[in-house]
Amino acid sequence: MSYNINVATVGTLVIADGTKNNSTSLTLVGKNYPGYGTYIIQDLVNLLQNWTGINQPSSPVTGQLWYNLQNNTLQIYTGTVFKNITSVASSTSFPTLSNQQGDLFYKSDDQQLYIYSGTTWILIGPSYTSSQQKTTAVADVITDTSNGSHTVLKLWVGNHLTGVVSKDSFTPSSTFTALNPGFATISPGYNVDANLFGGVGTTISGTLITNAQPYITSVGTLSSLNVSTTILGSIQNAQNVVNAAQGNITSLGTLTGLSMGGAITTTGNGTYNIGTSANKFGTVYATASQAQYADLAENYRTDGNPGPNDIMVIGGNEEVTSSTISHDHRVIGVMSPNPAYLMNVNDGNSGSAIALTGRVYVNVRGPIARGDCVVSSDLRGVGEKLDMYKYTPGCIVGKSLNSIDDYSVKLIEVVIGVR
Repeated sequence: MSYNINVATVGTLVIADGTKNNSTSLTLVGKNYPGYGTYIIQDLVNLLQNWTGINQPSSPVTGQLWYNLQNNTLQIYTGTVFKNITSVASSTSFPTLSNQQGDLFYKSDDQQLYIYSGTTWILIGPSYTSSQQKTTAVADVITDTSNGSHTVLKLWVGNHLTGVVSKDSFTPSSTFTALNPGFATISPGYNVDANLFGGVGTTISGTLITNAQPYITSVGTLSSLNVSTTILGSIQNAQNVVNAAQGNITSLGTLTGLSMGGAITTTGNGTYNIGTSANKFGTVYATASQAQYADLAENYRTDGNPGPNDIMVIGGNEEVTSSTISHDHRVIGVMSPNPAYLMNVNDGNSGSAIALTGRVYVNVRGPIARGDCVVSSDLRGVGEKLDMYKYTPGCIVGKSLNSIDDYSVKLIEVVIGVR
């Protein structure tokens, strides 16, 4: 006598006597089927192990579990495909074994949630640890005394509201000032907690009307200057020299030539320049030159506001922009605060110095060891260790001269241009 089995999303299966049915991953046997015990026991083992194996089970049904030995992940069948079941771990230290892309981790001592990208743990939030308390910028709304709403940016440090950035001028409601007495009024611009900083929150703008130099008593345009002691430094664009203060310079008037028998020295280390941007020298003939800094850079037009050590890629609204894609093959170099040699400098170019070769400091997310190749990450302007499975030609920025043992972002030295 046959029997019926109801399977969700499949329907009713009729199991006839002396037959077996493989419409699902189970082998359903009818009455008096030879060797039926073997199939029943095998079905029980498969259920116990969630069909553990490298290949997915045949004829899966919606809701069926499968432990994928190839990825060591537990997956569930959606009706069309097997999907990973994301795991959630909680500890004071990051998991280091069997991490899978999409895994969640709650760092219990910091009270922060992370997600695994496949190579590293990425912070979801909050941006501050529990020991730091609430320390962040938050877009919010403040109600005024007339019950009007004003969108502001609140700046929190250590769970204390220290500043408010506003485009409006208004008087906050008593409900707000009762909790934040240092903000009796809000002005356009940056407002600070008067009780914390000892002042009233006002806009940081306007005209300087009080002199800060004790020896300069004129306010406004300085049209004349009386001095009682020697002026130290350099005098540019002098029309006529009438008194030579240096013993080795005997010519008065316009200095048309200079012969020297020793080195040109200066009293200020790195203070003075030879020539100006408007009055340049021609060809410089020399045997050798030395520089304090260690990179060769070129000016490029940048968009946005790149950081001083950002990894840059070709793209954006201008010529280059800060990197935001992991293993981006468009990388060109790193923002250089102090290039040893800067190319493409002219009066009409207002670009930024991009280090193309040499050694510069770069913000890099660990872990990374000395000598590892550095590529762009998905954090703006930040680098990370090369993942060979994601390698594409042109994605390498350089090689790390330092190491980072954890998943933090640190400023380390990188040899640029070494592939």
